[in-house]
Amino acid sequence: MVVFIYFFDPTKIQKIVVIHIITLMFSFVAIGSSLERKSQIYNTVFMSAFFMLLYNPDYLFDVGFQLSYAAVLSIIFFQAPISNLFPTQNKALRWLRDLFAVSLAAQLGTAPFTLYYFHQFPNYFLITNLVAIPLSSLVIYLAMLLLAVSFVPFVSVAVAFLLKWSLWLLNFLIVSIKNLPFSLSEITFDFKQMILVILVIAFFSIYFYTKKFASLFLGLLSILIVGLISLHTKYKTLNSKLLIVYSGQKNGHINFLNQDNNYVISSDSAELQKIASSFWRLNYIRKPQILNNNAWFLDGFTYFGNKRILVLTDELLKNKSIQKSIKVDYLIIGNKLKPKMDQLLENVHPTKIIVDKTISEWYTESIRKACIQHDIAFYSVAENGAYILNFID
Repeated sequence: MVVFIYFFDPTKIQKIVVIHIITLMFSFVAIGSSLERKSQIYNTVFMSAFFMLLYNPDYLFDVGFQLSYAAVLSIIFFQAPISNLFPTQNKALRWLRDLFAVSLAAQLGTAPFTLYYFHQFPNYFLITNLVAIPLSSLVIYLAMLLLAVSFVPFVSVAVAFLLKWSLWLLNFLIVSIKNLPFSLSEITFDFKQMILVILVIAFFSIYFYTKKFASLFLGLLSILIVGLISLHTKYKTLNSKLLIVYSGQKNGHINFLNQDNNYVISSDSAELQKIASSFWRLNYIRKPQILNNNAWFLDGFTYFGNKRILVLTDELLKNKSIQKSIKVDYLIIGNKLKPKMDQLLENVHPTKIIVDKTISEWYTESIRKACIQHDIAFYSVAENGAYILNFID
């Protein structure tokens, strides 16, 4: 019964198919390499990609799919030229050179994607691969050996022991390298820059083989455009002043951006990081500073961009702090609050009310009706997405 359920679980079937196709691809590539059928390796790789996309076209947008094929194609294309740059007859040096060539080739192919998706570059990737490749190979061989001798009591225990500590050593060394100073460089690329970096690699590769000036010129021009895009983005950030109300599922998040300075009001910084971190990185904005009461944000009130903003809080409602008529440009209601709008609008007179996603649908509708009655502009984050107000435009 367990086997029946396992094989008819669609999610597991999908994973099994993917693993089998990827395994088949690497097997074909290995066979082609051993037979020195270089011209056929590309056909093999693209054939496996064709079958995977035929099974599920959405794999084309999967990060794992893109990284896997970028790494394989890059190794096939770059490993031999890199190895030829360091000729040697010594077996140990040749092994080290080939390991270096594979690591560098794989990094060349995957770097544009890792910079775009993860905004990081591993500075010690050569050291990591010098550890990871031999140890991961050892782990694979020990796992296969354990499978073969699993029915032999004492031998299987010994192999399992070696496999366990090999995995521990692999993880320990990788984490240790990761924790070294300056192990990661934070580099932010957008989609246009990713494509341009791929073109840089392609143009320089063409120049390496043809020595034609045109390909070198195009490669250098692509690098220049990548830098200009970054400068343009930084310039826009330094000339911006934004108020953003994000659409968090459980908590309200309000972002004040003054040039590259970043201030937030949030009761769940982890959720906010998931929502906004990519936007901050792409626009070269500093890490956020959580606002409490300070000189320009006090008891929910703030002046920002020459506008008076009130962020409604539970304390304001419970303590009935709003006892006199107050005019504000923006009233932000969130964090699952349920104010009595008629009483609130007797003392607070906003030009616009912004309701975040934490307010229930039926209560959002009641706030909308109150806004219509009092001729107040209304915005629902749940319906229209994050509210973005640019004070400079």
